[in-house]
Amino acid sequence: MELVSAAAYVQGVATLARRHGLNRTAPPTILLTTEDPRAVEAFIAAAPPSWEVRHYAPAVSARRHRHGPANDAMATKGSAGAR
Repeated sequence: MELVSAAAYVQGVATLARRHGLNRTAPPTILLTTEDPRAVEAFIAAAPPSWEVRHYAPAVSARRHRHGPANDAMATKGSAGAR
């Protein structure tokens, strides 16, 4: 599957929000689900500043060169998940 740009993803979310009336009274709150910290940064940079973008921080790896909970678990011998 080919990855889409953050701008294209933001445009898709904007279309859904508009279509379903999620931005009638206030800007939408967006829950972004990813394990890649670069995806979070790119989405926030491409999103309108009025959007509240949230993500589940424990799922996002702090290690930028290899991401994912499995990589973190192996690198920390499970200690990252014990916090």
